[in-house]
Amino acid sequence: MDSKPRGVVFLLKTTRILPAVLCILLLSSSAGVLAAGFWDTDGHWANRYIQVMDLKGVITGFPDESFRPDDHVTREQAIVMIVRALGYKDDEVRGKPIPSSLVDAELIPGWAAGHVAVAVEQGILSESDLVNFRGMAEAWRLDIAQWVVRAMGLEDEAETRWGEALAFTDTWSIPLKARGYVAVIDEKGIMTGFPDGSFRPFGAVTRAQMATLLARMDKQQQNSLDEAEIRGTLSVLKVLAPASIILRTGSSTRELPVPSYASIYRGDTTIRLGELVIGEELMVLTDEEGRAVYIEVISNGASTEPKDELPDDGSADGGSQTVTLHSGVVLYVEKDHTPVLVLLREDGTVERLGVDSSDTVEDVLMGQSVTAQVSGDQVVTVSINDRPGFIRGRLTGVLDGLVLSMISVKSDAGDKNYNVAPDCKVYRDGEAVDLKGLEVGDRVAIRLVDGEVKEIYAESRVKHVSGTVSALEFGEEITITVDVEDGQDILVLGPEVKVTKNGKPAGLTSIRETDEVLITLVDGVVTEVEATSVKHVVEGTITAITIAELPTITIDFGQGNLETYPVGEDVVVRINGEGAAFRELNYGYAVTMTIEYDMVTAIDAEVQETSAEVRGQVRYIDTKAKVLLVAVLAGTLGANDVLMEVEVTDETLIVKGGETVPFSALAHGDTIAAFGEKRANMFSADTIVIIASGSVGIGR
Repeated sequence: MDSKPRGVVFLLKTTRILPAVLCILLLSSSAGVLAAGFWDTDGHWANRYIQVMDLKGVITGFPDESFRPDDHVTREQAIVMIVRALGYKDDEVRGKPIPSSLVDAELIPGWAAGHVAVAVEQGILSESDLVNFRGMAEAWRLDIAQWVVRAMGLEDEAETRWGEALAFTDTWSIPLKARGYVAVIDEKGIMTGFPDGSFRPFGAVTRAQMATLLARMDKQQQNSLDEAEIRGTLSVLKVLAPASIILRTGSSTRELPVPSYASIYRGDTTIRLGELVIGEELMVLTDEEGRAVYIEVISNGASTEPKDELPDDGSADGGSQTVTLHSGVVLYVEKDHTPVLVLLREDGTVERLGVDSSDTVEDVLMGQSVTAQVSGDQVVTVSINDRPGFIRGRLTGVLDGLVLSMISVKSDAGDKNYNVAPDCKVYRDGEAVDLKGLEVGDRVAIRLVDGEVKEIYAESRVKHVSGTVSALEFGEEITITVDVEDGQDILVLGPEVKVTKNGKPAGLTSIRETDEVLITLVDGVVTEVEATSVKHVVEGTITAITIAELPTITIDFGQGNLETYPVGEDVVVRINGEGAAFRELNYGYAVTMTIEYDMVTAIDAEVQETSAEVRGQVRYIDTKAKVLLVAVLAGTLGANDVLMEVEVTDETLIVKGGETVPFSALAHGDTIAAFGEKRANMFSADTIVIIASGSVGIGR
């Protein structure tokens, strides 16, 4: 159990404490002073504000671990506190000379001199204060109001409201020149009136009241005091000892231990650690040992009621999502690759959940009881409740006997044997198995009850990932990205990775996108890749062929749907069942092509006897009748460079440069290849390919 740190009690032999010594005890932070609370503030109305100001070093306690909340504050003490609330450290102002404008500066004690000097320089003190400071006198509420307003830079506003009518019952007692200051500090909610409606401008101010108004002032300004605050979204909550919280800020996370005596607030209500809700925004203050001793909920990111379904704020574009809570025991958690969380629900069902980030499940372990908050289809936060009795390590042996069953586990406690209960529940990689389903080398979490193993959660050392390659990157680490059923895995390849392609030894450079792969990992590192080329077949009509260093072929799939493919140098070509060269292919041939990793590796072409072909140069275009007069190249349709009328219909496909174009794209002098049917002296074209534009000769 956490115990409160104890302070050092100084025993003074004298019966009278000198004023200077008393002030030092009131304001200085002594070694070992309680950082999480004081024995005389438990249940005090200002306890919350006292804690905040103590942890931020503005008003600290006494060596006997008391705060003395009802003691009155002197003028010099108040100035020291206000200057500290502006973010000035004691070390920064120590030794700072007091400006000569302050009369009787030599009367200011050393512990307060630097702070008073800052107050003079910053214009916090008025002209009357400079003439008659009276540091040892009790500070009035009116003094504090004016000093705080000036410290916050609101003096100009206050001066413009000189003599303003106020709602307090004792406004008559507030000097006209000070009423603007009272109006401002009241509107800011820093110093308000009493239940009877009075302001009591000349009343004394207690240490508790001072802590309260300075805490309110602190919330309305930004300075170095903010450095003490740790802010973030609650992503993990551990309520069992050792209790802790994990806050997420952007992409980073931070875990903070929470002692049993920590003060936790939601609004004005004190709550228990377990009442915090995943997704809430927190402000945390820590003690010198980094423990979260003050926790404040600053905004609710989730409902405080643990319902099956929680309304979410929705997406930035105005849409909405449903946030659900999923509770259960962790059977398996994947952190290295595509993060996954597998839970055993209370009703005995197994649920597999996707996770938004590996950071979300960084601290999640097999066997833990968790509550996962799911937005859309992804786990966004996880609350952890550890279950007692777990031993975690590597499985070094399994004995599944008729009379006695045992396992050996190597953990921090050494390599030990454990008896397995007959009704032991066993899970491996999120699935129920028997003891025979475990393998030596598995990571395991075993739970002991009365000396016997009652639960075993195992994660295999060797894993397999299958899917389609989407990327292979060679950097400081070689990674392969694989599209899997529930997302993508980015895997790191080991230095001695074994690669095969289509059943034969190969190198990494032989792996292509779209290859199907079976990947073996050992302890999260890829040790073997078995790749298989993915083949698919397409059918269509040739509309364009490019002979180049990397040849291409364009296919018409019908209705103007064209696709161009690169052709491999070892492409196998057959025309009407006989072997041929790629250059022998021609426009209009019907083809069946085999594609491997986006490259044509085989072409089976068929010359369609039912169709005819006209090649030649356009000599005339009848745009109204949509008829071309073409000088036909010898060798087609038995022509001998004769003129042929080519009819173009609305269904005729016209192709240029591998793309469909309108009839208007045809021009005098174009060299074309037309495919269709001959009808007497007319040729009806189904497809026209523009081979060359303008007056370029047709060649022979």
